[in-house]
Amino acid sequence: MFVIANPAARLVGRVALVGDVVEHLLEAGASPRVALTQCPEDASRLAEEAVASGVNRIVVVGGDGTINEVVQAIAHSSVEMAVVPMGTGNVVGRYLKLRPGELREACHLAVHGVATPVDLGVMGTRYFVGMAGAGLDAEIVDKISRPWKEIVGWLAFAGQAIQAVLTDEPRYLQLHFDEDSFEGPMWGVLISNLPEYTYRMELSSLARPDDGLLDFVILHDQGYAKLLDFGLDTFVWGESVEAHHAATVVQATKLQIEADEPVKWQVDGEMMGVTPVVCRVEPAALQLVSDLPSNGVNGIHVDRSIGDDRQN
Repeated sequence: MFVIANPAARLVGRVALVGDVVEHLLEAGASPRVALTQCPEDASRLAEEAVASGVNRIVVVGGDGTINEVVQAIAHSSVEMAVVPMGTGNVVGRYLKLRPGELREACHLAVHGVATPVDLGVMGTRYFVGMAGAGLDAEIVDKISRPWKEIVGWLAFAGQAIQAVLTDEPRYLQLHFDEDSFEGPMWGVLISNLPEYTYRMELSSLARPDDGLLDFVILHDQGYAKLLDFGLDTFVWGESVEAHHAATVVQATKLQIEADEPVKWQVDGEMMGVTPVVCRVEPAALQLVSDLPSNGVNGIHVDRSIGDDRQN
């Protein structure tokens, strides 16, 4: 077992030290090797080295950005990935029902959990596990202050989103799916491989990471008031995106995005480029440690409901 930890992740140095993670992994019966990232894309390099050395399971300690870097190195391989979520959005951690800071449960799952194949999205040439997007959400990601993000967490996204709604303009986009096409002024398109797009925002009740499809949400230009209403209903109150009148949900295997002027796009919360760009799904491309064996291990039970804040 090889552990890749991002010491710059929001919670790694505050709620728990990497040493605490190692202690819990040892307690669960593992003998981990540990490496710390030093700079952007370092997790990809470390994962590549781990794969070359014959490692069969990598534990990622960090946020969605660190997870994304590791995935670039292990996609379409037999190497399994487990997660100890320590970031801001923790989209993948929330899917796994793991709350940041609750290390014992996450480490126990990392050691004893069973890996299952899940789909990956590809935006341009960049794989993603959780989400991607073009337009408004990429503008938010690009402009957000990293120090502020590390201090207040998801509230930084909320604040930047409000500012973006008040200052940005919709763009004229052409969206070409497998069978459908949409064209006109839009705020952008959200893309998800998991049921939740980000904190409290349920993209679609149909979204599954093993169905060979991606879920796309088109944000039509219906004025600032309806866009703000969409943000409050979905991001703050947790209402389903698919039921909202300001959005259209499409399931497809591929999307080509074009625009009259370059539009920014992001994957897993990191800015990557501008349009034109193609997004597609690659089925069963990642071995994700997602649950314990049905008979339990060592008498420890991981509460699979702990990640759903709406039940608390």
